[in-house]
Amino acid sequence: MNGRRFGAAAALALVAAGCAATSSARHPATTRSSPPSSSTTVKLSGPIRLAFDDTATSTTCPPGSPARAECFELSGVTDISPYGKVTLGPTLDVEAPQGTPACGAPAHYTTTLSTSLGRIDIAENGPRLCLGVEGTVQRTFTVTSGTGAYAGASGTGTISMDILSVGATETWKRDIATHAS
Repeated sequence: MNGRRFGAAAALALVAAGCAATSSARHPATTRSSPPSSSTTVKLSGPIRLAFDDTATSTTCPPGSPARAECFELSGVTDISPYGKVTLGPTLDVEAPQGTPACGAPAHYTTTLSTSLGRIDIAENGPRLCLGVEGTVQRTFTVTSGTGAYAGASGTGTISMDILSVGATETWKRDIATHAS
């Protein structure tokens, strides 16, 4: 699985409180935009939609991982107007074998969302993924910190992950608040 490229896009929709969004993650061409035409980049805030093609690279599992787990580093990058280049991850994904107590057990993850203006650090909570299991998994996220234009960022929300045989799609909902710099 080293260097495996997920065939499905992971869609990331961060939606301001009170706004609704639908995901077209299975059709990334419908959500991608051209890079900005000027050098101006707008910071991630308010209603936004980002689509990523995730890359999963096999990695060594950290100490304390479940027995027979497989570990992957997930990441993605896209150019989308008006935000410019946006990077998701890396996220360490520790998947437990089916039928073990760790499969589906509560787990904690960390990831980042980055642009040329700074980084947003995010904590996720939800069930551990299980090797070879498809379906929908619900997680929550909390913005824990930020750098650059995202210093002082805050926010919480939910993540709905549709796990497919060739990858996953993710829909993030709620909001991320940034402060004027």
